[in-house]
Amino acid sequence: MLLTAALPAAAQPKPPDVFAAALEQVRDGCRAAPGSCDKLTSIHAGYLAELARLDRCASQAEPCSPELVLSTFRAAQALDLRERELPDAASSSGPRRPLLRLSLLLSRNAAQLYAHIAPDGALEVASKIAAYAPKDVDAACAAAPRSDACVQARLSFSAAHRAAGDLDVCEKKPSSAPCGFDDLETIAAATEGALTFYEAASAGTQDGLPTLFAFIRADGARLSVLAHRDLENQDRELQAGVAALSSRADALSGGRGDFGAAAAQFEALCETYRKASIYVDRLASFGYADGAYVAAFRERINAAVARMAAVRAKLVAVDAAAVAAGLAPGALSAERRPPGAGPAASAPLAGPAPTWLKRGPIPAPPPGDATAPPILPDSPDAAGLIRNLFARDPLKAADAYRRTGLSYTVGDPSGRASLVHHQSGKTCDIVAQQEFLASLNLVSASDPAQAEDGLLNEAAKLGFFRKDTPVAYGTSLLVNRRVLMRRSEGASFRDLDAAARRGGMIIAQVDARHLWNAASPGIIGHAVVIIGAEVSRVSGRTLGYYINDSGTNPPGRGRFIPIEMFREAWNGYSKSYAEVR
Repeated sequence: MLLTAALPAAAQPKPPDVFAAALEQVRDGCRAAPGSCDKLTSIHAGYLAELARLDRCASQAEPCSPELVLSTFRAAQALDLRERELPDAASSSGPRRPLLRLSLLLSRNAAQLYAHIAPDGALEVASKIAAYAPKDVDAACAAAPRSDACVQARLSFSAAHRAAGDLDVCEKKPSSAPCGFDDLETIAAATEGALTFYEAASAGTQDGLPTLFAFIRADGARLSVLAHRDLENQDRELQAGVAALSSRADALSGGRGDFGAAAAQFEALCETYRKASIYVDRLASFGYADGAYVAAFRERINAAVARMAAVRAKLVAVDAAAVAAGLAPGALSAERRPPGAGPAASAPLAGPAPTWLKRGPIPAPPPGDATAPPILPDSPDAAGLIRNLFARDPLKAADAYRRTGLSYTVGDPSGRASLVHHQSGKTCDIVAQQEFLASLNLVSASDPAQAEDGLLNEAAKLGFFRKDTPVAYGTSLLVNRRVLMRRSEGASFRDLDAAARRGGMIIAQVDARHLWNAASPGIIGHAVVIIGAEVSRVSGRTLGYYINDSGTNPPGRGRFIPIEMFREAWNGYSKSYAEVR
């Protein structure tokens, strides 16, 4: 079900990977909520029918008109609304949301086909949908012109209209001078803002706002095409730059080359990394590129990050050797930073801060003799300790292993436990990123609530936060400051465990029901920070993780979670994690 026959090659979407996932969701939903099976099956069939109708339109198997394609947008919104009415057990409440991905695919294909069949460009996607969208706003405001739904609808249309106008400008620019990252980021923030206002407005209406929704989706589709083009340029620049810088760092390690030039090149490369990574976040959020395509770019960036971290280590070693010899090739230490740079902790809260070779933002190696908060509060006597070594209770067993020296701690659970505070709302991802920023001296740790509020406002302004943080933007505040991140989505538990055992801090996405012993029928998506691990000296296996959990009150500071409990929480959600390098 792909639009290929009538579309130019540049507009043909890549084969999606969402059909199998959607079908699996329907099967799982029918098992979990048999009473909703008919409705769930009908919604799934509705998406497939609309996609098939677009295929017939694209292949000219039946008459095709702009009005027919526009009706697809309304169908997508109607199906979305029907899915919202399903119980949690039957709906796609997880972060991948297979049925919603079908909706996004439907809207994307409709937008591309609509642009193609409009004669001589006289009818553009945005302009035609924009003619309908104000009617949705009028409908929201008809009964109560000063209601919150009316205000939010007006704000949504205004943001979408502004984004559409900027897209018009960008699409008319020659390929030799296209809109750059900053221009497209302004449009992306406006589009995300329009979606935020739309969600608030549609919640207060009986029938939703389907054409306003289509207008925003069309902005997303158009933006994704432009972002994709620049992403490929940034990716090429990143891969080539990493290769060149690796060679330069090797030469410096051998006593040859210009340190200042290498440091400047590294800083420029970090900016390229920021752009490429944020572009991938945008494509993942708007959903107009299939998951495999986004994942491939993510892995290319991950590989580049690993090599950049290795290069940084070589440059820091060269600088340290020079400082020890009384030389000053890098101006890396605090007292030799460029004039006006200030200490790392005073970097502005909003906007990217250079993080290239300044010592503050480089992750500190974990201590060799790491300590951790107590696993169990009470210390058993000798007999109790022996019993606990063979206990079925994993907490008792892990506690006994640690007390008898049969295990060792990696990471820095004691040192990092103080970084967390209780989140103010649905801000677990914000607080998790705040912990990293505080550990890197990029935000002040003296008033965590104020720092959280500042980061929340920043995230909302940039479109990284709506009602909560979309999975795609789980580390975007860090990336926007050029903090080197390795992100994995749909990863294996073995990969997560290997990352945790390296001793760094890990943001992990989990189903918190398993950590909180909560009776919720639906998934509780949550972000926690792994700050250490306990490893058996006998078997070499991980016994469990120490985590910071901002979702409990008081927050979980260095709480020990047995590995099987964490595995359940991990497997129940997106299987995503991020590691600072």
